[in-house]
Amino acid sequence: MWLDGEPLVRLKEESETIGLADMAAGMKYRVFESHEGQGGPTLGVQPFVKLPTARTTLGSGHLDAGVLLLADQDLPWEVQLTVNAGIVVVGQPHGYLLQGLASASVSRAFWGRLSPFLEVLLTSRDGREGTTRWTSTRAPSTS
Repeated sequence: MWLDGEPLVRLKEESETIGLADMAAGMKYRVFESHEGQGGPTLGVQPFVKLPTARTTLGSGHLDAGVLLLADQDLPWEVQLTVNAGIVVVGQPHGYLLQGLASASVSRAFWGRLSPFLEVLLTSRDGREGTTRWTSTRAPSTS
């Protein structure tokens, strides 16, 4: 299980607003774990919910929830492929929007706990007038 949030947010627009941000909670559940040498993927599921704990000037004021399907696959040369895909119900000022998420990343343990990775992320539109976005990330990671 995990709990995520920002304990202090400062927003400077016409007037300064300081307070607690929205909080999110979720869990990862491993549905199937591949045994070493079998070559199959490890599969999991991750449901989550974002609670509108912030004042509307600091947060959306709406409940968001979703579920991701997770898959990890070991590849040759000690490379790991991670694929996540799912749907999120995103609160909007006039109702809710169903948003799709998908990501794929490859990583390799490099030195101790340092693991460089390359990730590609696709999110469907985040608003009724929004557009679909592709994002690519390259960064070191510690596991």
